[in-house]
Amino acid sequence: EQERVYDAIFKVDEDVRRSLVFELSLTGIAGEKFERMRSRTSDAAAGPAFLVYYSPAWIRSAVQANPRAALNMLAEVYARARDLFPLRNDWNGQNVVVYIDQLKGCETDQVVQESITNGRFWLLVKKNDFEAAVEQKSMEAMPFLFNQPGIEKRARLLRFWRGALDPKP
Repeated sequence: EQERVYDAIFKVDEDVRRSLVFELSLTGIAGEKFERMRSRTSDAAAGPAFLVYYSPAWIRSAVQANPRAALNMLAEVYARARDLFPLRNDWNGQNVVVYIDQLKGCETDQVVQESITNGRFWLLVKKNDFEAAVEQKSMEAMPFLFNQPGIEKRARLLRFWRGALDPKP
């Protein structure tokens, strides 16, 4: 399983790889930096770091079918989390927990197929200053959800189809 993830990291686009390396290198411990991050000193001294809860279990499962898509989807979760929780120097040493338990047990193709065949979509929803969660919603709820005042500060659409439908091997 680890070899599949390792191999897949070199098959994702460079911006996806850089994003994953950066986000995974933030430790959430004030002042701690990995050697490779010394060149990005200002970013590495900021926070918050993300703990993507259930990501090891989900990645172990998702890499069996499509490792590249799994990493693209994980990068999408990190990117949308970073939208909701931007890097700030005063958050150095802080952590945000991002729950992906609704993805656990889903293969990458299943996530996209359910969206298409069952009229579903995925959001990252900010629960409070220290937590967010991936949630699957019905397309019928979309007009209501996106017309709520302040929704742009509390939720981001997860574009999982980008990585899952990518034809690159």
